[in-house]
Amino acid sequence: MAMITIFEPDEVGNPSLIKQAWQRERFNADIESLVRKYPDTVVKRFRPGDPSSDRVGETVRQLVREMGRVILPIIVIDGEIAASGEYPVLAELEASLMLFRKEADRTLLPKQAGTGPDN
Repeated sequence: MAMITIFEPDEVGNPSLIKQAWQRERFNADIESLVRKYPDTVVKRFRPGDPSSDRVGETVRQLVREMGRVILPIIVIDGEIAASGEYPVLAELEASLMLFRKEADRTLLPKQAGTGPDN
């Protein structure tokens, strides 16, 4: 199962939202397409100040603290930041999803006898 977590900017008082509005619409369609293609994908969305956003990783919290809300949106796939500052396109999302899945699969594979640096 893959987890995509999206930290989006507030809609009120954000001048960059006009620019991001069309990106967000395209991104929402891309996310729907991705979930249809990979049904085991779970998507969660947060905005700054959401009570549940307190559970975000320290990396995301530190990024927002250092860069401000201009860094939003931040897209996290399986705990790794895949994109920030703009909504990625479908090809970027899917490439990140596949990359993180391959890395996760590699760490979950049982070590085979006679392979690796210990042998």
